[in-house]
Amino acid sequence: MCENNLWALSAGFADTTAGGSVASRAQSYAIPGSNVDGNDVRAVFEATREAAHRARQGLGPCLLEFASYRWEGHSIFTRREIRPEDEIQQWKQRDPILRLRNELLEAHGVPAETLEQLEASVGSEIDEAVKFAKGNPLPEALNATKHLYCQQ
Repeated sequence: MCENNLWALSAGFADTTAGGSVASRAQSYAIPGSNVDGNDVRAVFEATREAAHRARQGLGPCLLEFASYRWEGHSIFTRREIRPEDEIQQWKQRDPILRLRNELLEAHGVPAETLEQLEASVGSEIDEAVKFAKGNPLPEALNATKHLYCQQ
């Protein structure tokens, strides 16, 4: 999986990468490659489900490129003026959470109150996780690579 946020430190993906997409590189490895709208929750879910099914069936890997966008600069040193403000605003309108929320409200008739309760619940869960993380010591440096690789 590749989350392509379309920008490097100071240049756009299209200006720095040959071939038009990351997914097209899968051909070089004789595996399937797909471009997916990374801001469409359903599309991401379906593509991931299909890739997992393929792998579980023993059919090998695939390469999924999820096109998304990084709203903020790469770092505090990024020159913000290289990205047009209207481009940033257009991508903010495609926010995956906002899109799913609108779909649930409009296409599926989920009451706004239900979504507000869910958002509050998730917010509380995140707050508790942050509190837990900040209230515990940092892990030992020796554990930094633990569980990164499969031991066969």
